Amino acid sequence: MKRIAISLLFLLLVCNMFAQVPQSFKYQSVVRAADGTLIASQTVAFRISILQGSSSGPQVYVETFSVPTNQFGLATFNIGQGTPVIGNFTTINWSSDSYWVKVEIDPLNGDAFTDVGTSQLLSVPYSMHSGTSNKATELELKLQNLPSTVVAGGMITDIDGNSYSTVKIGTQVWMAENLKTTRYSNGELIGTTTPATLDISAESTPKYQWAAGGNEANVPIYGRLYTWYAATDSRNVCPTGWHVPTDAEMSTLATYAGGNSVAGGKIKATGTRLWVAPNPATNDYGFTAVPAGNRSIAGVFGNVGLTCQIWNSTSYSESIAYNRGLDNSTTNWYSGTANKKMGFNIRCIKDPTDGTYQGGITLSTSISNLNASGIVASGTIGVNTTGIGAALYLAPDGNYMEANAGSSSTMPCVALALETGTGNKKLLLHGYIRNDNWTFTPGGLVYVSSTAGNLTQTKPASTGQQVQIIGYAVNSNTLFFNPNLMLIELK
Repeated sequence: MKRIAISLLFLLLVCNMFAQVPQSFKYQSVVRAADGTLIASQTVAFRISILQGSSSGPQVYVETFSVPTNQFGLATFNIGQGTPVIGNFTTINWSSDSYWVKVEIDPLNGDAFTDVGTSQLLSVPYSMHSGTSNKATELELKLQNLPSTVVAGGMITDIDGNSYSTVKIGTQVWMAENLKTTRYSNGELIGTTTPATLDISAESTPKYQWAAGGNEANVPIYGRLYTWYAATDSRNVCPTGWHVPTDAEMSTLATYAGGNSVAGGKIKATGTRLWVAPNPATNDYGFTAVPAGNRSIAGVFGNVGLTCQIWNSTSYSESIAYNRGLDNSTTNWYSGTANKKMGFNIRCIKDPTDGTYQGGITLSTSISNLNASGIVASGTIGVNTTGIGAALYLAPDGNYMEANAGSSSTMPCVALALETGTGNKKLLLHGYIRNDNWTFTPGGLVYVSSTAGNLTQTKPASTGQQVQIIGYAVNSNTLFFNPNLMLIELK
């Protein structure tokens, strides 16, 4: 039997996760023979199996496809829309377990399938179940925050094993989710009350935590509510290396986000799935504040969907402490005070190193004309007639020159110029860049042009030209630069 190699690429279409629940997800693969030769421009058969629990788990769904490859050996189809053999794709309970996809192929378009690999599904199926599953919603929020989490240094895990997205905003690194732990960082339990609605007004310094809304099912999305006394206990509710922010640290965030009157809109989760309408919010930085409400001293849980109140560690008086609040109807981020026995959320902030955080980078779309936000380096530019935003390749002599899709010798583009002229200049290696002279179509892919140094949304189409995707347009004048270093030469 002819051996087949297959390069797998899942297209995880997460941009519309909060829209209508999809019933399929896109799959692409480049099909090659064992010697690496592309199996191009011919019809091949695929058999797709969805396995539950592990790579050797039971089949919950099997389907087959007959798919033509293009001139590059690329096959594209939607898993969930093939010819069913076993099960029903639409009834899979994606939130109940982990799932794996097994791929088999017959290059002769028959039924003599060869197993070419099994991979775990990490994202798309959960979004399919997002209409009914809190677990899915939790994963969707993590996916929304994924780019910021990578920039901030990755996920963080608490003493209970809960994992959190993180986000770098200015010089600060924050959890992008509300704290969920039931234990201090030394492993000791944080107290709670039985019942959850117990009146604690007679207690002097109660150190308690409760599920948001008094319902454990809310914790994956909304986190837990804590008294200020628990929040500031010396055993530390935050993971090691993190702490409950001070009022000054929260003020720094508010200032960075434009001030108290607008900062709330920039840090709230968008839409009206979690927040009650109208919820003016843009979530510019990935902070993703959610409306967990609060718990009163008398034991009443309220305002889920309407407010988010976050403790800081700064005391106002013996019984009162500072906090920050958001609501569903304004863009304000209120600075206020409340009784220390109230139950509010906690957002941990990473401990600074020598006063300022040294890791990560700032990644934000809030940039001015001819500026960038991302990974910036310096290098020697030999030629730049295009100016700021010029596409550059690295020449054999170590100088950066203007990239040109007309020849493989002037590709691939690896950087964009952040200064005009030649010599030692700043370069953008990855991130956002804005140029008000651009007129991109938002959401469209961006390529290197056959005009030296220029970018285009028209894919090169002439023989000998090089096709390289270097990013996509965030809006008409802003590009997310994320160059794919693989070139396709047109024949």
